[in-house]
Amino acid sequence: MLGIMLDCSRNAIPRVPVVKDHMDKMKQMGYDTLMLYTEDTFEVEGEPYFGYLRGRYTIEEMKDIVAYGDEIGIEVIPCIQTLAHLGGIFHWEEYKPIRDTADILFIDEERTWTLIENIFKTLRKVFTSNQVHIGMDEAHLVGLGKYYDKHGPKDRFELILGHLQKVCDLCEKYGFKPMMWSDMFFRLACGDDYYGDIAPAIIERVSKKMPKNVRLVYWDYYSYDPAHYERMCRQHMQLAEGVVFANGVWTWNGFTPGYDKALKSIKPGMEEIAKQGLKDVLVTAWGDDGFECPYSLAMPLYFLIAENYRGNFDMQNIAAKFKEMFGEDFNDLISIEDINRLRKGEITKSSDEEAFMSKMYLYNDVLSGAHDCWVPDGTYQWYQDLTERFASLAKTSANYALEYSYVSAFSAVLSLKADLGLRLRKAYQEDDRVALKELAENVVPETLKRLKAFFEVHKKLWFKEKKAHGFDVQEMRFGYLFCRFEHLIERLNGYLAGEIEAIEELEDVLIDTIPAKIPTWHKVATASAITFSQADM
Repeated sequence: MLGIMLDCSRNAIPRVPVVKDHMDKMKQMGYDTLMLYTEDTFEVEGEPYFGYLRGRYTIEEMKDIVAYGDEIGIEVIPCIQTLAHLGGIFHWEEYKPIRDTADILFIDEERTWTLIENIFKTLRKVFTSNQVHIGMDEAHLVGLGKYYDKHGPKDRFELILGHLQKVCDLCEKYGFKPMMWSDMFFRLACGDDYYGDIAPAIIERVSKKMPKNVRLVYWDYYSYDPAHYERMCRQHMQLAEGVVFANGVWTWNGFTPGYDKALKSIKPGMEEIAKQGLKDVLVTAWGDDGFECPYSLAMPLYFLIAENYRGNFDMQNIAAKFKEMFGEDFNDLISIEDINRLRKGEITKSSDEEAFMSKMYLYNDVLSGAHDCWVPDGTYQWYQDLTERFASLAKTSANYALEYSYVSAFSAVLSLKADLGLRLRKAYQEDDRVALKELAENVVPETLKRLKAFFEVHKKLWFKEKKAHGFDVQEMRFGYLFCRFEHLIERLNGYLAGEIEAIEELEDVLIDTIPAKIPTWHKVATASAITFSQADM
């Protein structure tokens, strides 16, 4: 198996024609399998609130995708969740009785099993494949909520293995062979460390109780060390047979892929699994935090992995073959990473630790400036040069004109926005009213204008690729920026006119912060509370 998994559960759901276009390109590159990762974003008979108002795929849409895959030779495998990552359904009162805690199902409840069986009944009517991915990853607090209140403390290995056995029994009932993410076995054995060493006694215990019809999917997107992959492969193969390796194209958490992190992690992983004899590879395209990233920008990384799978690790040869197949320059596309190469002290270097600095600069609040300490000198010229370079590529690209325009518009925003908080605070604290007037009358309005222009390209690209549902969150985030900038202009003018005595946020003394390795919106945009209790989530 050489497959791609598209995340359809983080507000972005690819339109059916886009899925088909992906399958066409996958076929060209040598892929044979597609998974659409759908937590609650597909229609389930008997469950009207499952995926309600989320843009879920209808049964007919899923049948259409499956039929197209069958026609061109791409196996479409359902990729679902049967334990955790189901926070979306708990929005509705219908499912709150079966919420254990966080996003985890209440194990062993009758209503829980009714839901899971309804899912399998629906899948069987839709999919021609006899394979299914049942998820079951990152259930960190399983058994520690309502289950604990009702049953008391339980061995959590036994709890998960018991639940897994029942899910596998349902798979057998409906003619599916299951696979699942492997991390919970490692987390429970190693103090929540997925990449820890499992003791031989635990490997023996788990392997004996592991249902014989389930395969483990070993996911790993973070390491650059071949020895790490060798150890993890070995431990997985001791736990179960038929291990699937999943790497990732770093589409999560940014407006563009994290190309550097992908390139550094893909090669050692692909080389090592070949040595270990693993033949099944799944390429994940996650979309954490709202999936701002266009699906199309992952294409050079899909191509790279397909070539690696066939033993080709020559980057020059890979770039030439990509150009021949798609008519686009591989290196131009991955150079989009340049928008993330700015951080304090390393203006032209990419960090192994932090990624998606462009997203942090976009959402870092212009008044509170929590992450201003990470803005280097020279941001204007850096991003202005990128604005011009990607605008030029947009004029010559046959297939990526809109994507290059999108990156150019983003760079144009950052050329003014990245260091705006620093300039604003300096002028205010030095009582430089000439500089404050320039900011209020020219720089801030121009930044707002560029923000709105970028939003329009972002919106155009989103609606080209994705269903409308979920874009409301993007509107909330950009609407916050628009409102914040309009209010900033108002307050600057009020301060300069003597109508207000101070701009309180600019009175704060800033201290250095550690930037979030994955800068999700709520971590970057504000230090204020967005939700106030777990019950609000």
